Amino acid sequence: SFRHIPTDTMINTVRENQSRANFLLLLSILVCAPSGASLASGSYEDRFYQERFNARLSEALKKVRTTLDTERDFAAIGSVAHKYDDKYLMAEYVTNTALQASTNILHRLGFSQAQLEALRAKSIKENRSIVLEIHKEDTCTFLRSREVETDAPTKVVHESGIFGSYTKEKRVSQKFTEYVWEHATAAALSLRLTGEESKVFSQLNGRYSTEIARRSKTTPLRELDVARIPELDVTWLVRNLQQIKIDRSAKDCLTPRRNKQIQDAVRQFVELGNWADRVSHELDNGVWKSYLAAESLPDIFQPVSPIFDVKEGKVISTTDADILLKQHEESLEHFVADVGRQLPAAAEQQKPSPDLLSVMPLMKHWAQTLENHLDSVNYIEHLLKEQLNKAIGRTLSAKDFRDYMMFHNQKKLFKSEYQPRPFTFAVRREAQYSPEGTVAIHYPEDNELIHTSVRVRAPSPAASNMSFPLSASTSVKFHGKHFIHSFLNHQLGYETTTRLELAARARQFSGFIVVLGKIKSATELDPKQAIIVQNKDDLRIPLVLEQIPSPKAFRDFILSLSPEQQRFAQAYRNMQLEGTLFGMVVIQIKPALEKVLNLPPGSLTKEIQLTEDLMTLFIKYQIPTDLISYRGDEVDLGASPLPSHTKDEGARAASSSSMHTRVEQVRQQANTMMRMLESKKTKLVEESQKAAEYAKNQKEAMMRRKLKKDSSHAERATYSTASVTDSKRFVPRMAAMSINTPTIHSSIPPEEVDQTSGAGGDASPQAEMGEQNDSKDGREPEAEVTTFEDRPVGGEGDVATSAAAMEDYTRIAIDLDRALEKLDVDGAARPTKITVEKNGWVKRYRESLLSRSENIKTLLQDDVKRETDRAFDLLDALSRSGGLVLEGAELHVVVAATHAFDKTLVDTVAVDNVNPIEKVERTALIMAAQTHKIKEISSMIDQQFLKRVESTCPVLFEKKN
Repeated sequence: SFRHIPTDTMINTVRENQSRANFLLLLSILVCAPSGASLASGSYEDRFYQERFNARLSEALKKVRTTLDTERDFAAIGSVAHKYDDKYLMAEYVTNTALQASTNILHRLGFSQAQLEALRAKSIKENRSIVLEIHKEDTCTFLRSREVETDAPTKVVHESGIFGSYTKEKRVSQKFTEYVWEHATAAALSLRLTGEESKVFSQLNGRYSTEIARRSKTTPLRELDVARIPELDVTWLVRNLQQIKIDRSAKDCLTPRRNKQIQDAVRQFVELGNWADRVSHELDNGVWKSYLAAESLPDIFQPVSPIFDVKEGKVISTTDADILLKQHEESLEHFVADVGRQLPAAAEQQKPSPDLLSVMPLMKHWAQTLENHLDSVNYIEHLLKEQLNKAIGRTLSAKDFRDYMMFHNQKKLFKSEYQPRPFTFAVRREAQYSPEGTVAIHYPEDNELIHTSVRVRAPSPAASNMSFPLSASTSVKFHGKHFIHSFLNHQLGYETTTRLELAARARQFSGFIVVLGKIKSATELDPKQAIIVQNKDDLRIPLVLEQIPSPKAFRDFILSLSPEQQRFAQAYRNMQLEGTLFGMVVIQIKPALEKVLNLPPGSLTKEIQLTEDLMTLFIKYQIPTDLISYRGDEVDLGASPLPSHTKDEGARAASSSSMHTRVEQVRQQANTMMRMLESKKTKLVEESQKAAEYAKNQKEAMMRRKLKKDSSHAERATYSTASVTDSKRFVPRMAAMSINTPTIHSSIPPEEVDQTSGAGGDASPQAEMGEQNDSKDGREPEAEVTTFEDRPVGGEGDVATSAAAMEDYTRIAIDLDRALEKLDVDGAARPTKITVEKNGWVKRYRESLLSRSENIKTLLQDDVKRETDRAFDLLDALSRSGGLVLEGAELHVVVAATHAFDKTLVDTVAVDNVNPIEKVERTALIMAAQTHKIKEISSMIDQQFLKRVESTCPVLFEKKN
């Protein structure tokens, strides 16, 4: 039953799940499949059985040399030099030979040439189909009963006499009743036109029988058994009994194997071969075997083989083909004659004709003949694949094609400014600053970077700030560069990339925040996950690729739906298309810290310990930034520090002094907060120790009371008197312990309050949070209320100006879908969603700066949720709950599509006769034009390759497009 499961589906399932059960299932398929079966296709018609073909070809070559000329050299077409046209001639030869061999078999089955011609003419004239059918029934009838006497087995008898006991053998006879049954088979083979009751019966219709004897009176077989063999449409066979010729000029003529004429022949021969095999199985019963011994019958000559005349350098000539077909016809006659010579051995029974008994072996021979034709045409296709692999040097895979397309796009197609780039970007402020780390997307199996067409939009003061929500009440705005990417994936049969991997790496003493989600609107990102990457963290986040139907397929699917159903499907598809916009925001931590703390840009670059302390205060303890930020004279903090090469030494010295003063004030306030937290920690430890000591004393007292209760009655009286004194001593002790018991939520001592207030800022109640804020129980941070007067600069501003300067990224996927619907004539490009896997994140990190070993942690869904909460807490602090705009953030928008081929790379080239480079090239140009907002595609193509692209992709250069 495994043979009926499409092999491609099973292999794809095993690749995705990689489970032991699926592996065993695939192993079962390999074991159950015939030897040499190809796994490239799931249909029987496309499979090529190498070992079976080689065995039959070797036998056919021997008989051909004997039949034609022992001095001539014949070989399989694949073993000699030939041209591509010879493959077409060979496909025509084996098909016409199979047709003529089928005609010989039909003649031997009792259908004359005149009957076949009459049916053919009437079928063409009346445009009706021709069907072949067989009616076969088995009967089992009681004939008679008879008494039968047979010798029983020898019996040993023990007897005694005068001279003692002895044994002897005694033979006895046995009588029983035997019941005789007649098992008869009647068969009627006929051809007829559909819609007609009149049939053209074969001359081999008849009945033959045999007798079955048994001791039981119960019926050995069913009294009536009618074989249910469906009729078979043989219209193509009867109409093409002469010969066929491949129309090479037809659009559907792809290869010698893939064209209408050969495809129709294969379809008819496969159906007919299965039908003949089933008929032979139904006729192969005890009745037939009672007349003939199959092993003593001669083999029938097989004329269908892809044989090449080596001396002539061409396919076997028509004259040689006629000789082989004549040999086939004669071998059929000899076979029937041999069947007749075996019949005298059963003369006492009702003897059928040799022609009637030949139906079963003739059906087997017919099925094998048609199977040889299928093997021959599939061998021609197998030869194309084999020659292609040998020409390249190895079997190509989807990865090889991906590697070539990267080379092709850079060297053979795009101009330098439009070439796809590797998706890897340094996280840095400007060129004079060292990178904080890198973000990249690569293939997980080989860590090779994906290539995308990318357009960079520099930050514009007139453009609105994009934002993403941290909670229902807090939204963070960010401003910076925007990178618009288009990624083209490939699918070749079951070989496709279903996963990518986002890699984020931070350098030592550096850090940034990565926010992942979908583009929700022109000004908003819908965040799904976020994480802080710092201090040599190496993070790997799995990304899943999910395809949706191509625009052409979607249009075909909804064509027969009602208008209401079409509107619903279109609305849902628009939502799916917007979901294909993968968004990633990279936010640098140090610039955001400098802004929220009122420090000049670049002031924290060398303040490593201060940065680490600030991160701890904001993330772990959620200390409000107002308690630490600089609150001196207001200055323009957006201005860059003076360059080191300025001639105004006094201005540079004043600027440096001002920066140092601000940093020192922030450092002092941070140190004060850290000391306060350490003090709270110390007190909490002391209180815990006292509570533990108190509990220990209580336990000891209870144990003493229990031991005294177990004493004798006499001692109990003495104990009663002494216990009063003990209890009087114990009560003051308990009272003293209760006085010294600490209060867990105690206030800050006065001396610490003075220290805090004298550090340059008012002591706020939030400064007393300490460890209490370490666990917030999943509650969202409270948003600060921003009045109209407090609205930050660079916020929403003038609505008309912002809308004009802002680009709606949600239109990218919809516009790309429309372009693909118009220009992708094959309908092979499928929009692809990129989603972040909720489990399986891998984080490599070091416990401390001097740690030699690297720790590896797999983040599950709960871990990812905690990391997201930590990142959101930090973003809430850096933005003052949405009150500040995060400058210098980078937004990456990725839209993806998959160019899907139904077959593997080799099958696409050899079977479909398609150059996948040209097809993917067209899709890449469409996506690049949409990414770069270019209407003239020719302006992106290198001029030396423009003519080639115009000839292979003319649809891209039509004026209407």
